[in-house]
Amino acid sequence: MATENHPYLTLKGLENQLELTKKEIKAGGYLPGGIWFKDTKTIVCGTFPPRTEYEDKKGKKRKGYLHYSSNRNEFWRHFDAIFGETLYQKLYEDGERIKSAIDKIKVIKSKKIGFIDIFTKVQRKPTKRQNAKDSNLIPVETIFDNGTFKKTLKNSVYNYIFVYSLARNSFKTELKKAFIDVKCQVVQERTADNIPEVIKATINEKTIYFTYAPIHGRRIPPKRRQDALKDAFKRIIRNRSRNPNPCP
Repeated sequence: MATENHPYLTLKGLENQLELTKKEIKAGGYLPGGIWFKDTKTIVCGTFPPRTEYEDKKGKKRKGYLHYSSNRNEFWRHFDAIFGETLYQKLYEDGERIKSAIDKIKVIKSKKIGFIDIFTKVQRKPTKRQNAKDSNLIPVETIFDNGTFKKTLKNSVYNYIFVYSLARNSFKTELKKAFIDVKCQVVQERTADNIPEVIKATINEKTIYFTYAPIHGRRIPPKRRQDALKDAFKRIIRNRSRNPNPCP
């Protein structure tokens, strides 16, 4: 099975996907490993993009990829409703995908939000046709393996949001492997009506919050999912635990 590298594994991805020059990348303050900057405070952490988002059916590079860019993904619909934007409408055709991506980056940068997927290299289980399901991903490398997560600790990031369970679960597993003595505190439990799960962790004397707010699924009404994501972006914390414990 072939190994796929994440489109934004390195800064070269910004040149390939968004046609930015090295000068523009430096001036924009982009950091490697995703779409984020030195003053980014919140990272939305996914898994790995569908191959069809950065390659066409013939395996040729498809430019203009940005996280959650598929028109089947609900992320940008929720984002627009939360922040009063119209970015979902900018899911342009291939010829304008780069413009759409750059428009979105300008907005998330202004709000100190960034995107970093937990898997940096993957393989895929063989299927009869290309399948974007997370269950078909075989992780090869993560942001803990290549040092990206440690870079976020050294910068301004303090809030990680997960909108998919595989990203959340994999993050927890890798976190415990990388930081054996990390202590966690459940400050907000996830309940039946989808109040987001919020965990507070202290790593190398820095306090970080990990929030799980799923954006898809039929069991929970879209408005409730949207409210949960809004809570996650605003990091509304309801303290329900006092003593830190080993991370669950």
